[in-house]
Amino acid sequence: MVRHIYTLEKLIPELNSLVGFQLSECFSQDKDSCVMCYDNGNRLDYLYISVEANNSYCYLISDFHRQKRNSADVFNLLIGETLQNVELIKHDRIIRFTFINSILYIRLYGGSQSAIIACSTDGKIIDSLNLEGGISGVKNLRIDIFECLEAKLTNFSEMPEDLLLSKALKNSEYLLGVYYTQELLLRLKFEDCPINKLESQQIVQIESEAEKIHSECLNSREYYLLKSNSGVLILSLIPLINYPDCYYKSDNLSDLIRRKHSISHSVKSFSQRKNSIIQQINRKIKRISATIFHTKQIRETASKADYYRLCGDLLCSQPDPGVKSIESVNLDDYEGNNIIIKLNPRLNLIENSKFYYDKSKKSRAESEIRTAKLPELENNLNKLLTLKMKIEETQTMKQLDELKKGSSESNSDTDFEKIDPSSKYRVFELSDGFFLYVGKSAANNDELTMKFAKQNDIWLHARGSSGSHAVIRVDKGKSPTKAIIREAADIVAYYSGARNAKYVPVAYCERKYVRKPKGAAVGAVVMSREDVVMAEPKLKGA
Repeated sequence: MVRHIYTLEKLIPELNSLVGFQLSECFSQDKDSCVMCYDNGNRLDYLYISVEANNSYCYLISDFHRQKRNSADVFNLLIGETLQNVELIKHDRIIRFTFINSILYIRLYGGSQSAIIACSTDGKIIDSLNLEGGISGVKNLRIDIFECLEAKLTNFSEMPEDLLLSKALKNSEYLLGVYYTQELLLRLKFEDCPINKLESQQIVQIESEAEKIHSECLNSREYYLLKSNSGVLILSLIPLINYPDCYYKSDNLSDLIRRKHSISHSVKSFSQRKNSIIQQINRKIKRISATIFHTKQIRETASKADYYRLCGDLLCSQPDPGVKSIESVNLDDYEGNNIIIKLNPRLNLIENSKFYYDKSKKSRAESEIRTAKLPELENNLNKLLTLKMKIEETQTMKQLDELKKGSSESNSDTDFEKIDPSSKYRVFELSDGFFLYVGKSAANNDELTMKFAKQNDIWLHARGSSGSHAVIRVDKGKSPTKAIIREAADIVAYYSGARNAKYVPVAYCERKYVRKPKGAAVGAVVMSREDVVMAEPKLKGA
């Protein structure tokens, strides 16, 4: 319920803490999001806005690391403007930021209509992000419609009588939405039914409880991340009967929104890794199953070796073994059965018999070799099926890593490291759903940096000291903050030759700026640009 109208109403006071700040920087690292940096001369605050379809939200954050590349300045006409006021357009999910010379609208809808729109004080659109069709070529496009967007809501008592109670509550002036409507029905112990099935006293109870829930939400001073039975996190302003499992709570709504989407990002990363491993296992299972099937067929048709030998014997027994230019002969075997033996017309019968003897020998040897491998193939197949089942049962990245530690197979078909390349490295979960991969040896460092890391990942190494290479995996549209980089740098310092120092300089940059010179020693690389952070050698949680 990140975009719920009640949530946005509670978020407005937090956003108003930016009033009096100057917009000093605004940039986008992904087409569906932007970051606005506000400065009051003493501190910087950042507003993160996502207008991705079906995933729009915004929150305040005190620290944000901008990528040196792959980011672009946006809303340049607003830079230097001082924020005057932040408000929510009544009964809608549009937040209005009023500056001295311009207005910014953030449309947080559920579908493709989410957008960020900047306009002048006279209502003319001057810039936008994710606005359908953009503003290119439109000279007189205006935003006047937003100034009269206060929705005309229908009173609950005026809803169509055949409308379901749940739909009436969601669409009436209460705007309860799915989860708060569900909460109301549970509190009153009412079943969902058409309004005309309710008695007048029940309608009074419903309206009273709807007002109560609305009041509880708007007066709440603590907010909740609740976990459903399926593991989905739900942001709520109040505790909900149907979701007793509270994952996290906070008195800061921005913190809760950020945390929810960070966890969602972490879950997505885990899901992608898990699905990737399962796909690779499925490919191996398919290949081994096909080999087993083919091997069993060869074993079942091993009698062909006897047939080929019989053909050779019959050809040798003919009265004129030197005859050529015959494509086939009809002969009776030792039991009187007539068989047709195909011949190579360029060879005589003796030479053809040798061909069949060689074929018999080869067929028998192949059958014996494949049959001998069958138990090992079937054993590997069973191990893969068991491994797949265990992986499907995992719920967290930690469980996947524990499964890797418990797998000591060296066979190429069942080796966990062959199935999941990331398992070759030390893996640490950082804040906001990011993961740090740390090399274990010089050769392992090379593989981590030159093969495993992606171009936009953050690469780290202790400056002026030997130590492990490390990589923060960066997914599209995500960028680790400086706090997360410092968190990773502490771990990198721990796995360096300067572990016993109080503070260690750790250099970092995007992987694209790291190269390995020709002829360089194993584990040796060169950075073409770098930033440095002072780190305290320690593992996370130590």
